[in-house]
Amino acid sequence: MGKLLHEALSYKIRGTFFRVYNSLGPGFREELYKQAAKHDLFKNGLPIEVEKHIPIPYEDEPAIDTYRLDILVDDKIILELKAVSEIHERFVAQTLSELLASKIELAMLVNFGSETLEIRRLLNIHLNPDKNKEQAREAAKQQDLSALIEPEIIHKDLCYTLYGCFYKIYNTLGPGYRESTYEKALLKELSRAGVKSETDKEVSVMFDNIILDTHKIKLIVDDKIIVYVKAYSDLDSHWKARLKSELYAAHLKLGLLVNFGTHPLVIERVLNSRIQ
Repeated sequence: MGKLLHEALSYKIRGTFFRVYNSLGPGFREELYKQAAKHDLFKNGLPIEVEKHIPIPYEDEPAIDTYRLDILVDDKIILELKAVSEIHERFVAQTLSELLASKIELAMLVNFGSETLEIRRLLNIHLNPDKNKEQAREAAKQQDLSALIEPEIIHKDLCYTLYGCFYKIYNTLGPGYRESTYEKALLKELSRAGVKSETDKEVSVMFDNIILDTHKIKLIVDDKIIVYVKAYSDLDSHWKARLKSELYAAHLKLGLLVNFGTHPLVIERVLNSRIQ
C-alpha cells in the first residue's frame, strides 16, 4: 500500500478534529468548531493561515476574483470545516474548486454536525498524472449542447452560445465561488464571443399605464434574454417568479436562470407568457 500524501501532517490534523469533536460534540455553529480547531492546531505547533485570500485564475487571467479559505496548514493542506447534517456533494465540489484555484495538493473536508465525525481527504485532480483523462471527460460533457436546446426554442442560436459559455465557465471554475466570480467570467466569455451584454439596465415598473418606479436588471444579453447568475446550493421558486416579473417589466420573452452553486450545473428557462 502506497504512502499517503502528507501522511504525518494529516495524522496531526485528524487528531485536532477528534479532540474538538469529542469535546464539543455536534450541534453548534460552524464558527465555534473553526475557533476550536484553530486554537488546537496552533497549540500543537502547526503553522496555519486563517481565511487566506487566494486569487481565482480564469484561463489567461491570473485573478478574475479572490476566494477565502477556511484554514491552510503549513502551505500543504486546505481545511474546509462544516457543521451540517451530512456532507453533500456540493461541498466536495466546492473544496475541489479551492484546490484548483490554490494549486494545493490536498484538502480535508470535515463535518462536525453529524452523529459521527466525518472526514474526507480530497486530492487536486489537476495536479494528478491523470489530469488529461479528467479534462477529456469534462470536455465530453460539452460536445453536444444542441441536445439541450430544442429546435423550435426561441433565440436558439443565442441560447446555444450562452449554454456553451455557462458550461465552459463551470468546467473551468467549478462550483463554490461567489456569484460575482461567475458574473465576471460570463461577461468575459460574452465579450470573446462578440455577444452584446448590458448590465444594470433600468426599466420602468408600470401599473395602469402609470410609472411607479424604475428597476435595475442585472444582465440582459443581446437585448433579448435576461440572465440570472446564481451560486446557491438550491434555488427555490422565488427566483423564477422574480425573473418572470423582470421579463414583464422589460417586455422580453425569455430568461435564463443558471445556478453555478450546484453539482452538476443547473440551467432553467423562464418564459414571459404575456408575449406570444
